[in-house]
Amino acid sequence: MKKVLSAVLLLATSFAPAAYAGDETKAYVGQLLQQIAPRLTVESIDRSSIPGISEVVLSNGDILYVDPKAQAFMLGQMLTFSAESGLENVTEVKKREISDARGAERKTIIDGIAATDKITFSPTGEVKSRIHVFTDISCPYCVKLHREIPELNKLGIEVSYLAYPRAGQGSQAHRQMNAIWCAGDDEARRKAMTQAKIEQNLKGRDCKTPVMEQMKLGQAMGVTGTPALVLDDGKLVPGYVPAKKLAAMLGVN
Repeated sequence: MKKVLSAVLLLATSFAPAAYAGDETKAYVGQLLQQIAPRLTVESIDRSSIPGISEVVLSNGDILYVDPKAQAFMLGQMLTFSAESGLENVTEVKKREISDARGAERKTIIDGIAATDKITFSPTGEVKSRIHVFTDISCPYCVKLHREIPELNKLGIEVSYLAYPRAGQGSQAHRQMNAIWCAGDDEARRKAMTQAKIEQNLKGRDCKTPVMEQMKLGQAMGVTGTPALVLDDGKLVPGYVPAKKLAAMLGVN
């Protein structure tokens, strides 16, 4: 992000307009980002706690502070002080607000996915917590996580899989994941998932599946790799997390 910001600063000082505010600032910063980091977009722009300084929230969660002429961009922590509340890190407050809002959005989306579109491994006893995992059968850390499902289930954690073939449509992972989702009833699909991840040689029929729709859904939710865990509250946790550490994160003992 620092390299991106440096490039944005260089471009901004090269051809910044006389003054920008509100929607114009959003459009201008968006233009700069398109040249430097096309995958980043401006999500929102508001007045900051400092008069004349705008607060720009980027799609990756970073926050930029922009001067009235959009010639100076600041990436870092903004602190304010008042007699009533003392010293406050308004950047961290904003980031928590963003994280909570995104978590709530993810939870709503996840809750709306039909059970038949997931491949779920449930505990035999009480379900103490649930996670959803965007997975790719060709991902080594997805395999590592899958080997820990018995332990997760024993701890009372239910694991529901959503598809995320990283190589995209038409790839071997996509074809194999289609075969998993086409394997039959819930038990057959669970067995197919294990076979594909452990033995890597699944062959099966083809049918209409939600595989690519789930990948697009994951991308929209901020997933960039696998495994990607969505906790019960909608929090997104990228990467593999060992079973015991995950249980601690979920408050399960």
